Formats: sequence, C-alpha cells, structure tokens
Amino acid sequence: MPWTPASSHKEESARFISLAQLCIDERKRLGYPDEDARSIVFNNVFGCAEGAVAMLNLLHQWTDAPGKHIIPQLLGLTATNQTNVNNVGSSVSGLAKFGFMFLAQAQIENGLRNLARGLGTVNPALGFYNLATAIVAATAVPADRRDVLRIPAEMRNSLHNNGIFHGKHGQDFVATIGGVAFEFRHDQRVQCASMSHIALAYSAAIEAFGEICRTTSVSNIAQPLMDHFSWDKLTAPA
Repeated sequence: MPWTPASSHKEESARFISLAQLCIDERKRLGYPDEDARSIVFNNVFGCAEGAVAMLNLLHQWTDAPGKHIIPQLLGLTATNQTNVNNVGSSVSGLAKFGFMFLAQAQIENGLRNLARGLGTVNPALGFYNLATAIVAATAVPADRRDVLRIPAEMRNSLHNNGIFHGKHGQDFVATIGGVAFEFRHDQRVQCASMSHIALAYSAAIEAFGEICRTTSVSNIAQPLMDHFSWDKLTAPA
C-alpha cells in the first residue's frame, strides 16, 4: 500500500508506536548490553518516540475525542475560548515535533561518533555529512544509507532557520524513502516535515543505523562500546 500522511493525531501516534517497537526489535536483534553505546542509541530513540506518542495522544484527546473539553482545563487554561485553545494546541504540537527531532537526532549523531571511535579508522570530529559518508564507506553498507541518515538531519537543521533549507553551496537535496520523496530546496520552506514524514524518516534512519551495527567491522568492536560523550561529561573537571 502506498505511503500517505496520517489523517489524525491518533494515526500519527500509531506511527511513532511503530518507531518505538522498531527500536526494541533492532536492539534485541543486535544483542548488545544496555551499557553499550550501540544499544544506547536504540534505547534513547525509543524514549523519544514514547514521548512523542504521549504528546500526540494528548492532542488526539484534545482535538478528535470527547476529552477536547477537559484537556484545556488540565493544562491550566483559564480562558478556554477557541483562540486560546488553538494557540496552545499549536504550541503543544510544535513541541512534540521539535522536541522529538532535536533529541532523537542527537542520539543518532552521537551514536555515529561512538562508532567512529570504535572503528578507529574514521575521525569522530567530522561534521555530520562527512561522518555519515565515512562510516557508510568504512562499513560497506549501500551508499544510499548516507542519504537516509541525512534526511532527518536536514529536517532538524531547517528548524534552526524557521523551516527554511539552506543548501551547502546553494544546492538542493532530494532523496527518497520507500518511494516517498523528501525534497529540500535551497532557500525554500521544507514541505516534508510533518509528524508522518518525521516518523518515516527516523524509522529509516534507525534501520540504517542497525544495518551499520550488524556489519562485520562494527560487530568486531569490543563490548561494551563506550559512550564517549557521556564519559567525557562524567570525567570533565568540575
């Protein structure tokens, strides 16, 4: 069945539930201990997805279910006219989107840097695009996995620019996931960042990260792979 955007917050929630389950499945398939940096990526993105589910379920109860008359009061809205309800609903929706993308993308990027340190052949200090390119090459997964990893990064980056994509050297970036086009046009507003697009993009990125982790070169990294970002924070001078 062709992919279509969700038509309600309830459907969006179901897609993030699927993403959460994918994280569980990938982690179990790899079988690394929870303290391993590879497992941490799946565990933390699972938590991000669960948070998005909670926010989307709240929005569903607000807009699509009988609870829409109760939720504003629970959120402390004293003036529950339609304008206030719509404004706060829009804010909650934005927080669900932005919060998920910032937190989940940080997990994937940190995970790739930990893989780079573990491999020993990739500079972990590279910028994200070059880092993803180098890890895809070093692990010999299909080259298009670089673009799969790049899509959610460009979504997140566009949020820093009020939804506008600024391509490097003025270039557009277009890639597909499962036949769905993600088009990032230079100096234009990104049109592929709905919650449905986000769930699809991050599901594909998690699958790509899992595929990289299953390669021989990454499987041969000693367990547990240290989460160096966390270690650096813990051991930094006070």
